[in-house]
Amino acid sequence: MPKSPETQQKRGDAYLYVMEHLAGPVAFPNINRDDFCKELMDRIKHPNLINQGDTEFCGPAAVLHALAKDDPMAYATMALKLLETGKATVRGWTVDAGALKTQSVPKDMKIGCCDWVTMASIRTNVGFGQALTSVTTLASGTLPFEIAASFKNLGYKNILNETYSTVFWKADDKNLAMASGLWKKKYRVVLCVNDNLFHAPDTTSLKPNHFCTLKSEVEIGEKVKCRVWQWGLSKKEPAAAPNLLLDLKKDQFIKHYFGFVAAGDL
Repeated sequence: MPKSPETQQKRGDAYLYVMEHLAGPVAFPNINRDDFCKELMDRIKHPNLINQGDTEFCGPAAVLHALAKDDPMAYATMALKLLETGKATVRGWTVDAGALKTQSVPKDMKIGCCDWVTMASIRTNVGFGQALTSVTTLASGTLPFEIAASFKNLGYKNILNETYSTVFWKADDKNLAMASGLWKKKYRVVLCVNDNLFHAPDTTSLKPNHFCTLKSEVEIGEKVKCRVWQWGLSKKEPAAAPNLLLDLKKDQFIKHYFGFVAAGDL
């Protein structure tokens, strides 16, 4: 679908901002500024390039994807300020990279330097992430309340956290219909699922372990049909392109669905 003139203008302004700041200091001695800026410009033009690689950063990826789409300049200035000083204030939220500045991008996680700096910084500035000394561990995964807090910290309005934590206390098709209705109202909607949704739909998931962004209205009948966007190279991702069309029996979908986090923009 062609982008609106307003969207094109916002992305163009953010792209030019980075072009005007290709040179400058770097607070991360193990990161190359040229590589970082190239990745950032690519993501400004195409936010769907934001990619968690082989990390547990599906939550921060969803938040950054929304920010890059809704406010490209805020995304661009946040990324550059983090690179240059290790700290950035974006839409009222001060994100401090802290000890991350001395770390290198983990090569085995197959993540770009721009994504690593921005995602890891968000992860270590919200919820339990503030206690992390490293983001290379499984503890770097994000909980639903932390995604909701990230959206709130970025100035999003009307935050809803309608997620559930176990098979004994989980979402249903009414919850999914609510998510679809909010998407139609232009909310950013992040689905909380188990990766069995993509790999083993005939099984039953006991708890969620993954987040993906809703990209379409959800058709709910005997089958559930919707499009989602997700990032990464881990086993949680299907082999198909990340812009994935789901078409499953309703009971298959619900077995792996644990609700959603939604946020309205300013």
